[in-house]
Amino acid sequence: MTDITYATLASIDVNAHTERKNGLTYLSWVWAVDQLLRVDPNATWDYQTWNGLPVCYLPDATAMVCCTVTVGGRSKTTWLPVMDHRNKAIPNPDSFSVNSALQRALVKAIALCGLGLSVYAGLDSPMEDDAAAAAAQDAYTAWLDSLKPIADTGNFQALVAAIKLQPNYATLLRSKDMATWTALKARQEAAMAPAKALVDTMEAAGILVEAVTVEAVQTPDEGEAIYKAGIKKIQGVMKRAGGSMLEFPSA
Repeated sequence: MTDITYATLASIDVNAHTERKNGLTYLSWVWAVDQLLRVDPNATWDYQTWNGLPVCYLPDATAMVCCTVTVGGRSKTTWLPVMDHRNKAIPNPDSFSVNSALQRALVKAIALCGLGLSVYAGLDSPMEDDAAAAAAQDAYTAWLDSLKPIADTGNFQALVAAIKLQPNYATLLRSKDMATWTALKARQEAAMAPAKALVDTMEAAGILVEAVTVEAVQTPDEGEAIYKAGIKKIQGVMKRAGGSMLEFPSA
C-alpha cells in the first residue's frame, strides 16, 4: 500500500465542498468521509464513551465529544464541545445536538490527518465571519422577542401562526433551540392558566361551557338586558347538563 502521509490528504482541494451556515464555514462530513476512504479504504474512526454514552458531561452541564480517526496506520484524536448554531456550548444538549457534535468532531479529526485543515484557519472552530454571524444572531433574537407578547396572550394558535411566518427561524427553533420553544410554550400556558382553571372548575361541577360574546353597552338598561340574557343562556346549559337551577340565581 502506498504510504499515506499528512501531505497526501492535505493535497486534496476542499474549497468546492465547503458549506456556509449562519456566517460559518463547514466541510461536509459526508464528502470528508468519502475522500478519506478513497485514500485509505481501511481507515476507521471511533467515538469515546462514558458510561455507555458518546458524550462527556461537564460540571456546568455542557458536554464534550471525542473522536479518533486512524488512517494509514496513524491515529489522530480531537475533542469538541456540543455547540449551537453560534458555536456556543449548550447546557444539557439534546440528542440532535450531540449527534451534530459527533459528526463535526469526525470532520475535525479527519482534518488533523490532513484533509481540510485549512478550513479551520488556525481557529478552534470553523471560520467565522463575525459581522455576518452577529447580524444573523441579532435578527434571530429580535424575532424571538417578537414572539413573547404573542405567547403572553395565551393564544397558542396565534403563536404557531407567527412562528410559521418565518420558516427558516422556525426550523432552527424546532431543531436546535428547543429550550427557547419550551420557554415560549410555558409563557403561553401560564397566560392561559386562570381561564383553564375556571373551565376545569365548571366542568368538574357538571357545567357545560359555551362561548359568551361580550358586547359593549351604552345604557344601564342595555347592560341589564344583556346580563339577564346571559343568565338565561347559562341556566339553559345547566338544565341540559342536568344541573340544578338553584346553582345559579334566577334573572
